[in-house]
Amino acid sequence: MDGQNGSRRIVMSALVKGTATGNAGNSYKFMYENNVTLDFDGSIVHVKMKDTFSLKGGAVNYTTSFNWHWAYPASRIQVVEVVNDRQTVDLAVDPFPFATNDGVNESPNIVPGSWHRLSTRGDPWNCDPL
Repeated sequence: MDGQNGSRRIVMSALVKGTATGNAGNSYKFMYENNVTLDFDGSIVHVKMKDTFSLKGGAVNYTTSFNWHWAYPASRIQVVEVVNDRQTVDLAVDPFPFATNDGVNESPNIVPGSWHRLSTRGDPWNCDPL
């Protein structure tokens, strides 16, 4: 998708569920979900992102998540296929500056003052499983 002429909306979702074994042999269930909507008006991309990771098993019941909005300037936007061994392994958006580079301060690559943290649970900056 290329949004060079006029407005464009891109909606992407990912859900991964599975099991994992810790280094002490404990079993855990995990869930990772990401939902993002990008509205491009020809010069600004408005991002709405909800991201959640949970890990459960034994005495562990951990969840981290965020629901953030931000905007960034762009002259175009497109979805790019990420290929490994001739298979699609992911989709990315180009360009896509994230709201923050350190989890605390607004990225200098976004529209100043556009980062709105509707909710944050735990420390998502230091727990992204990807």
